[in-house]
Amino acid sequence: MGGHGSFNDLRIGLTIVQTPDLVTPKLAALRAYQFSLPAPEPPRGSFNWQHPPYFHDGSAADLDAVVRHYNTELELGLSAGEQADVVEYLKSL
Repeated sequence: MGGHGSFNDLRIGLTIVQTPDLVTPKLAALRAYQFSLPAPEPPRGSFNWQHPPYFHDGSAADLDAVVRHYNTELELGLSAGEQADVVEYLKSL
């Protein structure tokens, strides 16, 4: 579309012309408005990745449990010190 609201494909003989293009000139303002809106509250009881408990069923009480789980399930072979480093990294995000 090239940002002009028109489309032309000579191979199939298709031409669509939208004049004037009423959307493209307003995209910056629409995007600014969209980002100014407050984020909706998540539904009650929904998953929150930023706070424990973790996983969809709440089975991991803390980040240590999450890292241990993936170390075991994915057979990562991380030492206890490496697991602790991963936990500290996740806390910094």
